Amino acid sequence: MERYKIEFIPKRGIGNDQQKMWKLLAYGAPIKPASEFVPDWWKKLGKTYTPNPESEPAPTAKSCPGIFDFSRAGYILPMWADIYFKWHEGDLDGWDMKGASIVQELDRPLAKHDFKQVEGAPFLENNCHAMVKLSSPWYTKVPKGVSLFVTQPFYHNNNDFTVCPGIIDPEVDRISNKELNCFIKLNTPDKIIKLKQGQPLMQIIPFVRAEYEFENNVPDDLDDYKIDILNIVNRAVIEDNDDPIKKLAINRIPKKYNV
Repeated sequence: MERYKIEFIPKRGIGNDQQKMWKLLAYGAPIKPASEFVPDWWKKLGKTYTPNPESEPAPTAKSCPGIFDFSRAGYILPMWADIYFKWHEGDLDGWDMKGASIVQELDRPLAKHDFKQVEGAPFLENNCHAMVKLSSPWYTKVPKGVSLFVTQPFYHNNNDFTVCPGIIDPEVDRISNKELNCFIKLNTPDKIIKLKQGQPLMQIIPFVRAEYEFENNVPDDLDDYKIDILNIVNRAVIEDNDDPIKKLAINRIPKKYNV
């Protein structure tokens, strides 16, 4: 199996003073393999639990390979300095911010992205529309054919904020393709949202680009299935002309769905 080298380089800043501050921030909260950032709740979680006194022990999330593998995939970029945010419900276009003293000395440590850059995107609903761009101390270098999937370390953070996912190709000869910036969406209004130095902020998962063959195993000729498909599709939607809340109240999760 071929082995690839992923490099993370602390080189943010223009001028000796700025470069030194950014570099020391990076040294204080270095990027490490995700396997070194196991959440405390996961460490404390047992392998089984008892749903109710009459039940047999059931497996916890520790038996889920998806959670185990994802939480250890790639690398974690930790927050390099404390920054607090607060946005006010009814004022979707901005936020209040307080950074640690070192943040005040950095050149453009963060920026506000106008919601009009993604106007109409459904992920802005019920959230602060002005997204935050955090400039990290890090740049990256990867071998040819490798890209990076950046996303939220889901099993570490609460729902007060969301890291916007994306894919970057550091082979492209542009600074923006080599910087490790983090875009976050503030979700909870009228509350101080704390990004603390050292906390897992962004998960970086490298992958090798390749050509794939696609097959969905749907028959080429669907004429014989049209009526059956139409009937099933009609039964797969909820008519909005009914009162959905009233119906939800009498359709609690059936016991057969409990695991």
